[in-house]
Amino acid sequence: MAQREAGAQAAAAKLEQAELFELRRSSASAASDGSAEQTALRAEAEAARQEAQALKASLEAERVKLGRALEEAKKRLAKATKAQHTAEMAAAEARGKVEAEQQSHRLEVLLASQGAEAAQRSVTRLEAELRDYKSRAQLLLRAKDAELAALKEAASSTAQSEHQVQQLQAQLATALAGEGAALAAQADLEQRLEEQTAEATEALQAATSELQRRVEYLAASASEAAKEAAELRNRCEVLEARLAHHQSSGAEQLEEAQQRAAASQLRISQLEAELQRQAAAAAAAQASSEALMEARDEEVREGMGAVQGLGNRRTQAGMG
Repeated sequence: MAQREAGAQAAAAKLEQAELFELRRSSASAASDGSAEQTALRAEAEAARQEAQALKASLEAERVKLGRALEEAKKRLAKATKAQHTAEMAAAEARGKVEAEQQSHRLEVLLASQGAEAAQRSVTRLEAELRDYKSRAQLLLRAKDAELAALKEAASSTAQSEHQVQQLQAQLATALAGEGAALAAQADLEQRLEEQTAEATEALQAATSELQRRVEYLAASASEAAKEAAELRNRCEVLEARLAHHQSSGAEQLEEAQQRAAASQLRISQLEAELQRQAAAAAAAQASSEALMEARDEEVREGMGAVQGLGNRRTQAGMG
């Protein structure tokens, strides 16, 4: 009977040892599983960190690229603005020159017109004087003719009348000579006036033609300058649009990269929190397992001590 009790106690001790071994194995397996999960979490966190670093590097490269593009666009815009300002200054200068030359030519035309008008007034005055002179000469001739006729009628009567007739004939010859000289002077004056008028007209036409050519040239130059200014203005607008597009696109890419970086940082924080929780749970489980194993070891030691004591007592009793 005592041997059966001792065998039962030994079997119970072995069973407890087997349970303790199984508990240790389960604890080791749990610790191994926890370690594997922690390793996976660490690997995922490291991958997230690397992705965040790659995003930061990509974001920095995009920021540098955008900055360079912005600086280049600013330089092009400044160059185009300077060219536009130069073209506008040239156009303004050309317009000023055109207006000054037009004013000068208008003054020349006005002076020529005034000279022609003065010459025409002089011709008119001379013609009026010549007509008046002719009228007076004709009146004088008619008066002399009347006197001559009267004298001729009385010539046959007295010698004095013949002398008067001779005087009147001499006066008539003088008057006729004066009329011829006046007519010659009038013809000469008319010829000179015609020549001066023709010269003035020719000079006026030449000046007008030259002025017209100059105006056309300056108008073409002004049109070309305006066209160039318009082209430069269009280039400026295109550059401004491209600059605005780059700024908008860069801002969108920057915001997207920042959102991705924030999401990666949040994922890293979540993984680190999960890793800490798993580590705490594994540490708690390991501590609980160690405490349980120590309690089991103590129970086994007590049981084995009791069995050994019982066996010793049985042995001593059998020997007695």
